[in-house]
Amino acid sequence: MRKRRFTAIIVVLGLLIASPAWAASVTLTWTDNSSKEDGFTVGRKLIGQPWKEIAEVAANVTTYKDETSQEGACYVILAFNQSGKSGLSNIACKLPPPPVVDLPPSEPSDLKTP
Repeated sequence: MRKRRFTAIIVVLGLLIASPAWAASVTLTWTDNSSKEDGFTVGRKLIGQPWKEIAEVAANVTTYKDETSQEGACYVILAFNQSGKSGLSNIACKLPPPPVVDLPPSEPSDLKTP
């Protein structure tokens, strides 16, 4: 059986962003650079687990909210149509919140030397 090749299934996706990274849920946003997709597949990898497809959204949708996100979860998006699947987007990960840093007090500006 001869394999069929598809030369230009779908234009590569734009930048994938996961925001806000430290919230209980995470909203993924991407750029749709194609007019030929039937939809998008959302993939997620949790620490110590393989990549898993977690959702499909319709054509022209450019956001997905993951209500079950965990710290360290990473995401990819790919577009699909009847001809096949696009390449993967960049990887966006949910990172831990930035640490709280206690800064030393600033020097008082009203001190006078004797």
